[in-house]
Amino acid sequence: MQSSPIYCATKAAIHSYTISLRYQMADHGVEVIELMPPAVKTDMTADLQEGDGFKLITTKQLLDGALAGFKSSKAEIRPGQANQLHWMSRIVPGFINGQLAKSSRRLIPT
Repeated sequence: MQSSPIYCATKAAIHSYTISLRYQMADHGVEVIELMPPAVKTDMTADLQEGDGFKLITTKQLLDGALAGFKSSKAEIRPGQANQLHWMSRIVPGFINGQLAKSSRRLIPT
C-alpha cells in the first residue's frame, strides 16, 4: 500500500522468511504457521474509515479465524478479507494492486 511502504515491505519479508523457515524446520518435526491478519479494529486503527472495499475485522473475528486455521492445520492462515485479497491478487494482480493503491491514498496525510 502506498501509504505504508515500510510496513508492507516488512510484511513481505516476514512472509518470505516464514516460508524458508517452514522448509528448513520440516525435517526436524517443527511446524511453522503464519498468521496473516487483515486490518483489525484496535486503538491503533481507530482513525481508519471503512469503505471503498476497505474493511476492518474485530479481534474476535481474528481469533475465530486463527483458531479455525489452527484446527484445519493450515500453514498460512488468512482470516477475513486477507484471504480474499490473497486469491484475487493471484488471479488479477494488477487490478488488485491498483485498487489497494487507490483506497490507500486517503490514508496519506496531506
